[in-house]
Amino acid sequence: MPEDFRTLLTLTLVFAPLSLLSIGGGASLLAEIEHQSVGVHAWTTEREFANLFAISRAAPGPGTMLSTLIGWKVAGLAGALTATIALYLPIAGFTRRTRRLARSNRCDGRDLVAAAPSSAGVVLRRRGVVRPRRGARFVVT
Repeated sequence: MPEDFRTLLTLTLVFAPLSLLSIGGGASLLAEIEHQSVGVHAWTTEREFANLFAISRAAPGPGTMLSTLIGWKVAGLAGALTATIALYLPIAGFTRRTRRLARSNRCDGRDLVAAAPSSAGVVLRRRGVVRPRRGARFVVT
């Protein structure tokens, strides 16, 4: 497998799951993007990450432009496109599906109430802040 393809695949595998955790906006992803790009994959140093973050906030456009800038740094234009598409496509599909369910009257707003706390729980678990106990069950009523 060519190295370029592996890099693009890794970008996709990092940013696509984050898309589904972005309930609450792109700022909710910042810690995990930093963890993945600095700590796990060493795509950037802490200083480079801070510079890319500053550029993403100063530039006009969506707050999640940070993923595009990281993709650009890692793999050029192909990396920028891959990271951007990986971050936006999954949540766009989820939103479209949810909208269809809501319009078909098979879903009332209560079915989606657990989405925000669930995504927060996943983020906290991945960061090691929350550790589930064996046999623990979570019930949303």
